[in-house]
Amino acid sequence: MSAFLFTGYVLLLLSITVPPVFMALLVVPAGRIPDWLLKRWARVVIRASGCRLRVTGAAHLCRGGPVMLVSNHASYLDSIALMAAIPLAYRFVVDVRHETWPLVGTAIRKASHITVDRRTAAARAASIHTITSTLRHGRSVLVFPEGRRNRGSDLLPFRSGAFRAAVEANRPVIPITVQGTRAIWPPDGHWLRRGPIDVIIHRAIEPVGSDRGEIARLRASARLDIECALRQTPT
Repeated sequence: MSAFLFTGYVLLLLSITVPPVFMALLVVPAGRIPDWLLKRWARVVIRASGCRLRVTGAAHLCRGGPVMLVSNHASYLDSIALMAAIPLAYRFVVDVRHETWPLVGTAIRKASHITVDRRTAAARAASIHTITSTLRHGRSVLVFPEGRRNRGSDLLPFRSGAFRAAVEANRPVIPITVQGTRAIWPPDGHWLRRGPIDVIIHRAIEPVGSDRGEIARLRASARLDIECALRQTPT
């Protein structure tokens, strides 16, 4: 019964907060204003839901240039949690199919997030080029290197695209662990459950080379940081 009531409350909360945000997105120019608006909305929704959001390691974001942020992906709530937790200006990398989703597509376009098409090698190469160019032009990027939402308890293999872009742009990788979102919204569940959310920001991993070995090192190091944090944090 508590899950049923909490789900109803969240739906009511969304019905109140989403329409004005969506109307604002339609009229404001694309760029930083929509990004700021969506982050404010995410903080309000999480706070109003009663799901405690705890962020540790935020000092690791205080750097002098753009960074590649990489996070595990266990729930549709991860994006909202990260928008609320990460004050840094960055662009999400999302599947191109999400542009067709109602409301979500508008948010993606207005906040100038990066869409990736993984169906062909040429499309994947173009996406990596866009990510690299974004880093070189002074904007941070956030990627889910598992490539999709993970329904299991173990991390999926990390794809190399984000780490290749970091090496080519010579920008550090900052791993992020998100914990608690799966318990709030289970992969195959229809009901939401109130619970805490932890966002752990790890130390930056600096690239020290430019070959494939360096891409593999960054990928393995980031995965290890996230994997260790998931094992240490209670589910």
